[in-house]
Order: sequence, then C-alpha cells, then structure tokens
Amino acid sequence: MPPRYEEDFARRLHSLYSFWEGSSGMSGTDVLAVASGKTEQDEVTGYSRSLSLFVWLFGEEIQESVLFFRKDQLCVVTNTENGSALKTLTKNLNENPKVSFFEFSQDSDMDAAFRKAVEATFEDANKKYVIGVVKKDPQKGKLYEMFDEYINKGPSFETVAINEDIATLLQVKDKEELERIKTAANVTTTIFNKFLIPRIENILDEGKKVSHEKLSEQIEECMFSPEKLNLKVDSNLCDACYPPIIQSGGSYDLRPSAQSDRNMLSPDCIICSLGARYGGYCSNVTRTFLVDPTNERRENYDILLRVMNKAVEHLRPGVKLRVVYEEALNELKRQKPGLEQHLTKNIGFGTGIEFRDSSLLISPKNEREVKANMVFNISVGLQQLSDSIGNYALQVADTVIVSEDDRSVLTDKVAKDLKEITYYLEGEDDEEADREISRQYLDNMNVAPSSSLRRRNRGADEKEENFVEDEEKRRKHQQELAQRKLQEAQQRLSGKVSKDRDSSQSSGVKAVDEYTAYKDASLLPPLRPRQIFVDMEAEAVIVPINGMAVPFHIATIKNASKSDEGHFTYLRINFHVPVSIGPQNRSNYVAKVPSVEKDFIKELSFRSTSPINLNECLRKIKELRKRFISREVAEREKESLVEQEALILEKGRVPQLVDVSIRPFAGKGKLNSGILEAHSNGFRYKAKSGFVVDILYRNIKHAFFQEAKSEIIVVLHFHLKNAIMIGGKKTQDVQFYTEVMEGAIKLANSRRRNFDQEEIEEEQREREMRNKINRAFYRFVKEVENTNAIEFDIPYRELSFSGAPATATLTLVPTLHCIVDLIDWPPFILSLPDVEIACFERVDFSLKSFDIVFIYKNFETEADVKKCFVRISSIPKEELKSLQSFLDEQDIKYYESRVSLNWTDVLKSIRSDLQSFYEEGGWEFLNPDSSEEGSGKEEDEESSEASYNPSDMESEDDSEEYEPDDDVDTKELEESSGGEAELSSEEEGLDWDEMERRAAEEDKEKRRFPEDDRETNKSRKRSRR
Repeated sequence: MPPRYEEDFARRLHSLYSFWEGSSGMSGTDVLAVASGKTEQDEVTGYSRSLSLFVWLFGEEIQESVLFFRKDQLCVVTNTENGSALKTLTKNLNENPKVSFFEFSQDSDMDAAFRKAVEATFEDANKKYVIGVVKKDPQKGKLYEMFDEYINKGPSFETVAINEDIATLLQVKDKEELERIKTAANVTTTIFNKFLIPRIENILDEGKKVSHEKLSEQIEECMFSPEKLNLKVDSNLCDACYPPIIQSGGSYDLRPSAQSDRNMLSPDCIICSLGARYGGYCSNVTRTFLVDPTNERRENYDILLRVMNKAVEHLRPGVKLRVVYEEALNELKRQKPGLEQHLTKNIGFGTGIEFRDSSLLISPKNEREVKANMVFNISVGLQQLSDSIGNYALQVADTVIVSEDDRSVLTDKVAKDLKEITYYLEGEDDEEADREISRQYLDNMNVAPSSSLRRRNRGADEKEENFVEDEEKRRKHQQELAQRKLQEAQQRLSGKVSKDRDSSQSSGVKAVDEYTAYKDASLLPPLRPRQIFVDMEAEAVIVPINGMAVPFHIATIKNASKSDEGHFTYLRINFHVPVSIGPQNRSNYVAKVPSVEKDFIKELSFRSTSPINLNECLRKIKELRKRFISREVAEREKESLVEQEALILEKGRVPQLVDVSIRPFAGKGKLNSGILEAHSNGFRYKAKSGFVVDILYRNIKHAFFQEAKSEIIVVLHFHLKNAIMIGGKKTQDVQFYTEVMEGAIKLANSRRRNFDQEEIEEEQREREMRNKINRAFYRFVKEVENTNAIEFDIPYRELSFSGAPATATLTLVPTLHCIVDLIDWPPFILSLPDVEIACFERVDFSLKSFDIVFIYKNFETEADVKKCFVRISSIPKEELKSLQSFLDEQDIKYYESRVSLNWTDVLKSIRSDLQSFYEEGGWEFLNPDSSEEGSGKEEDEESSEASYNPSDMESEDDSEEYEPDDDVDTKELEESSGGEAELSSEEEGLDWDEMERRAAEEDKEKRRFPEDDRETNKSRKRSRR
C-alpha cells in the first residue's frame, strides 16, 4: 500500500457511500458487488472499470479480490497477503460501515472464504436482493469466475449496471489523485524533451533508417526506467498508458488506439504521442514536427494552435462539453473556412485512472458539464490534408487540470510553438518523401521510357520547326521500316516450305469414323421396338430405321431439337456432314469428316403422339453431347501442351508472397488463396485447397508487375510461351494478385455524411494496406530479379489510353514490349515483337476517335484468319501522335487510313497469292502516298470496271467482322448505276436481287482498299489474273 494512504482510503470510502445514496442509478440497490481478476506477469491488459475502483479506493490494483458493499458493512474477499495490507487502512474508519475480511491462503481455501462472505452479505434468504455490478467487464481467474457464476445465476437476484455511476464517481479528483497525475505528466514531458526530441533530431541529421515501431519501443523502455533520465520517482509505479505512437510518411491515424507501424521515419510531417502512467493515473502529450514544411502546412499548424487555445480557454466549471467543442469549431471556421471538415470527431476526453473516459468526450453531442478538479486530455487534430508535397495531418494534445477559476496545462513544458517544432534539413532535395514504387523500380533497373514515349504538351510555346523536324524524322524512319519489312518478307517467302493449313489445323483431331459405339451387334442393350434409346455408357443414340435398331455415336451428332405440331411431337437429329465442318468453323467441333466422297445422313426426324420418351431422349442427347465435347476438348488440349521440365526446389529460405490469389481461379473464396515461391528455375504456387501450379522461367514470355494505385489489386502477371493447364483448362496467361481494398463499396455506408470519422479511418486503413501490399510485391520482384534471369515489365501509366479491344472499353497501358490491360479478366496482352504492321483507321479530323489494327507476323501461316490481327477501337484522337511515336520507337511500321477495312477479307486475298502480294510492294497499298502516285495513271474507266472480279474474296457469309451500312450501299449503287437512262443492255435484264448482290461485292472491294487507291488496286487484280 502507498504510504500514508489510510486517510485517503477512509475519505474515499465515505465518499462512495455518500454517492451511493445520491446516485439515481445506485440508490435503488441493496448491495454493490465488484470483483478483480488475476493477470499473469507481463500480461498486457486493457482498462477495466472494476480495477479502476480498486485503484481509486486502495491506491493500487488489488488482484483476485471481491468487494461486497452493504449499507452497513463491507465484506472483502482476498488472499492473506492482500488482507494484511488492507487491514492497515481500516484504522481510521468509524463503526459504519463495518469492514470484514474473508481471507484464503491458497486456491483450495478460496471457495470457503467466498461462501462465508456471501452468507454474511446476503443474510436474508427470502429477500430478493438488487445488486449493482460492473457489466461487460470480463476478467480472468478462479475467484472471478466463481463470483460471476454466483451473481449471474443467483436464484433471487436482480442486477443493475453501475458502470456509468463508477465513472462519474471517479471523474472529480482529490488532492492525492491530482498529485499523481502531475507526476505522470512530469514523466511524460521529461521523456519527450530529454529522449524523444533529441532522438528524432539525431535520426534526421544523420539520415538513419529507424522504423516507427523501433522508436516506439525505445521510448517505452524509458518509461520503465525513469532513473536513466534523472527522474526522482518510484519506478515501480511507472507504466505506459499505451505504446507510444510515431507516425510519418503520409499515412496518419489520429485516434488514441493508433499503433506505430514498421515504416521508416520520414522527414516530412512527424506526429508523436506519448502517455506515461504513475500510480495508476494517466497523462498524455502529442506534438507534430514539421520538416521542410510548405507555407500551407505552417499556416494550418498555426491555426491549429489557435483552436487548441480556444478549447482550453472555454474549459471552465459549469460549461457543457458540447459548448467547448462548438467554440473550437467556430474558431476554426473563422480562421480558415473549409478547414473544419478536416477536424477530428472529438477534441479530447476526460482522463485519470482510465486513459479515456468516454462519458467525458468533448464532442458536439455531450451535454455533461465541466467540474472543478476534472482532468482532460485536450487533443485537436486536422486529418486528411494534402498539398504539393503529399498527404499530411496535424495534431496537438495536452493534459489539462480544471480548477475553480483557472486551467493548468501540465504538459506545457513540451514546446509546441511553430518555430520550436519546425526543422529545415540542409542539402535535401525537394522530392516527395513517399516516392512511387514503380519509379524506384525504373531507377534501379536503369529502364525508363524514351523521350518519344512521354506525352508531350504541345502548347503554344513549342516551336513549329521542332514539330516539323520530328514528323520528318518519323516519316523517314517509317520508309526505312517499310523497305526492311518487304525485304524480310521476300527472304522468308523464298525459303519457306508450303504447308497445308487445313491439315495442320486438324492435326490431333479425330475423324468421325474413328469413334465406335459398339464393336459387335450383340453388345446392344435390350431395346423396346420402335423407340429411341440413349445409351449414356456407350455414348450412343440408338434409333429405329425400318424396324432396325441403328446406333450412332454422339460424335456424329451435330444437334437435336424438338417441335410440336398438332397432336404429334417431332424430334429432329442433325448430323455432321462435310458442309457443316468447313475450315472456317471446324474448331468449334470435336471430330472431322474424313472424306466428302462418301454418302452422309444429314438429318433424321421422328414423330410420336406421346412426347414423354422424345423429351427424355432430347435431354439425354444434349447432356451426353455436352459431356463428350468437354472431355474431348480437355484431352485435345492436354495433347497440345508442350512438356515442361521439372521444377527444381531450393532448400532453405526462398522469396515468397503469402495470401495471393491466382487467375484463372483454382478455387472459390479463400481456397483460391495461397503462397507464391520463387525457386531455382521457376515459380511454384501452392493454394490452400492443395492445388499446385508450376511456372518455369524459360516458359515466361512476358512478366509484368503493376502496383495498386487507383486499382483494387496489385498484380504479378505472366504471359507464357507455351500454355499450361490450370483447373482443367489450358491457359497462356497466369496472374497472381492481392486485393488492397474491398471491390464493392458498402452501400449501407453511402449515406454517411462527409468526413465521418469511421469513413476517414476506413480510407486511412485502405491507404496503409495498399502501401503495405505494394511494398511486399516490390520486394518480391527485386529478390527474384537479383537471383534469377528474369525481368519484370512495368506499365507506363503516363502513357495510358482508353480503347476497346473487344466490346468493352478498357484502360490500356504501354510497357517496354507490350500494350496491356492486366486488371480486367481475361487480360489483354499485345506483344509488340509479334506485330508485323499497324494500321490507324478512321483517321479524320471530323471524328473524335480512331481505331488501330495490329497485323501479327504469323498472318502468312495461321490457319484461322481472325487470329492474325487484333483491332482496338474508339481511341480518342488526342492519342494519335503519342501512339505513332510509341510505335515508331518500337520499330513498327504503321499506316493511316480514313476508312475501316475488312481485314478478314483482305488477309484472305493476300494469303491466296503471297508471291504477287510482295512483288507488288506488299503493304504499301495502304500508303496514301503510293495511291496518289498511282492516281496519275490514266486508265479507261469502263475497262477498269469490267476487269474487276471479286473472285478472290470469300462470300459475304464468311465474314463476321464487318456489316455494310445500308445507307452507304444505296448511295454507291446510285452513283455506279448513273440512273436508268445509262443502263447497258446487259444490265437491263438484271433483277433487283442481282443488282444488290453486285453492289455488295463492289462495296466490299471499296472497303478493302482506300477510296483514293481504287484504280491502282484494280490494276493489281488484273496482273494477278
């Protein structure tokens, strides 16, 4: 027990009984029951209302004890050691209340002591006692469990919560309590001035790398050893109110529950909070240090001090806490309108034995009044601020005692004037302290976009001569690229071996006659006469033909359908025939037709008056066909996979990323999460579901790292040379990612008012989480690059543009070797080394957007024409010059066109005679300059029209890429016809269908070649014939 505490104990005990009589919550109770639990040594415990009462009453925490207060007596259950100390406090007590001790020396005697105290307290067995207890205050220990069980399960007890009553009792401090708080404040200010500030100055001066967490631990050690700072206090009574909070680097949390993270101390805006506890009583101080601040930060900090002084000024007895907050808020509005939205939700709270008394919160809704000898932690903060340097926050807090006619700021020894907390580092650059990770990466790798990759601001101050010079250089370079491309193509063509595209396409695909349902007729299942039967095991459909059961393997069936006409139900079964499996759509089917010289059944129809069996057969046919195709496609994909070498696992520590998900998905929810490890010759991903994916370094064509900024995920993406199997499907793109925030915003929170504290805290957590995950991925990338022969490509965000590779508009980002969109799935990866040429379409000043088509180098050999090119549509015209410069830098020849071409037909025509295509200049037919030269040649218009024959083109039905505009067709038809008076005798006999067909063919030819180049192209057609 603290010395000379007998008088304080007697006074506080009588104060408790007096308060009991006058309290509205406690006056109706017969007994007050309070218990304390047991804590292990060095165990961190929170603040407890029950323990606060023990500290207030006895001067320190008394563990494993129970107090039963009656109006006439106090029963104390405790161990023998505590009992001996507590008995000394009863010397100065009067007869009322009588204090009785029920002691136990060991745990086995605890139950007996507790029962005796219960019997002495609750003497009348027939009376229903009303007991005041501290609710929602769970603790540990055998005695507390015994107490809790008895109170909650008593047969004739009614319990009343007295939590708020005890808080009110402890709010006004006596002389001894105020002395302890002053001592605690002295410890706080001494540690702050003699250790924390010099330590921060040393770190800044020498440029040391010290984390917030490490600095917090060093400060906390000083609290437990105050003698190191020549503090003449009892070290056994010293403790920390909370772990010291150090924050810097743009991420700030101004709540008392904030924690120091592992980020390094950053020389920008540093917020330090420190609270020492002495003899169970708390104090607190917070200071903000500004390093090389902007004028805006200095101005806002000066305003913050004025708001702080206004709050302290109005902290007087009789003033409601709501008024204190309103006066501070009004001062902030007067100083700088608009800054009030950055003010914290409250500007302080009452403090004492408990660090934060929520009933004395200085907030806009608290109607409680300030009383003399109350102690407050005044804490004013401005959060969510930003300027040219970055994000920052400001906060100042002091411990204040309220007296009858004055206020005493106990922590005022820690300087907070602007000139005292401002530091300027000599020789420091004005770079942002929180540099972007991607830019760090580019600096470390000595990789940066070339000058032509950076978007230029062609303002009025840019000289026209430089623009013309750049255009001329690019034009000459494009001419050189055209000549080089043509020479390479001619060399490639002269040495290439012709291949049958259809045979190469169909390799690995089984023919229809290779499938057998039954080897012998005896294996047919028992059948009902004149009924269709679907054998799921044999994968066959048995149908009656002229009374005979004829089986068809499901591979021969194309589809089945049912229809009802009158009283009959019809089942129609369509079979694969040579017409239905042409080269243009064979990839959609599993089997191929072996020969067109044989006879084929195209369809069978069956009629029945009862639809039951036909409906069942239709369902089974569809199910069987679906099952069969899925299995065959999976087997074909496995056969087409390139065999990979075994992954060599390293022993010991390897670079790894934890809690990453994979796309394509390997499982649902948490089962899709796992660990990514980097080994000697590749990566291994182990999902929680047990699924394992190995990716070899030599199989990676492109590796990308994209940090999360405005996106919700941070990504590692691998575009492979050869596909691998994941989840039973073949894929050439594998992505590992982690979400940095919830993808879906909680709509329930959408109605919260702006700058709600919870919303601000949520945004801060998201920002901290984003930075943490970005750093983890960045470290992994650097470790992999340092130990393995693989480099990651970083998207250049400043070059991003919008475009639609398919139907949806995406944000496309160029990299060193690609144009990508890694966020959406499936991803878009355009490998620039695989591009033969690019063509800008719809380039017209009257249009707001243009398209770009990339032709791949494999256009000569790829069986599927539609895989030979990719189109990106609806690109804003502002991006034209930037993209042209980018492609020129990548040595990609590009062309411009005012119209959109039907590239399916164009490529089919080109591939039909590659020799002539390259002899006549190759891709130069797309060059507007060449068409201008060709336009000077005079040719007879009639002969030119007559010589044109679109025989090289595929039928209109084969092209699904472009549908002609009806208006354009009509116009061209009218122009070409020249009116009825000019029709030739041959054309007069044509019907409308024939005329429309011819017009469509002519329109197709116009789309193939630009309008200005029409005559030159017709000459080319004649020479090929």
